[in-house]
Amino acid sequence: MNKAQIKQAYDSAMKRLNAWGMLLTGRIAGTLRAEDPRSKGYRDLFQKLLVLRAEVNALTAVLVAKGVMTTEEFTAQITDEAEFLNLEYEKRFPGVRSTEAGLEVFDPKAAAAHMKGWPT
Repeated sequence: MNKAQIKQAYDSAMKRLNAWGMLLTGRIAGTLRAEDPRSKGYRDLFQKLLVLRAEVNALTAVLVAKGVMTTEEFTAQITDEAEFLNLEYEKRFPGVRSTEAGLEVFDPKAAAAHMKGWPT
């Protein structure tokens, strides 16, 4: 493919990928008008997440294909990063930790004090 064809294919794929943001928005927020600020906010968030996922997948595939890293090295690094982020969230949300079964509130008093004033 030439540059113009690559750009056209990219634009088409991204437009179709971003269309999923509307469905995902409805899944979280229910039926909203397109002009609703909540709808716009969720769609913007999903657009970024969907594009980021595609970009990370593409970058990973290219780096593995070119021999810059192996799939195993990448997976090991993602594991390290996920463990780091889990610990960071545990610091940010006192009394709560993540487990393979989900979130565990191991110190309800600390969790309640931290979450006081959150929307219900």
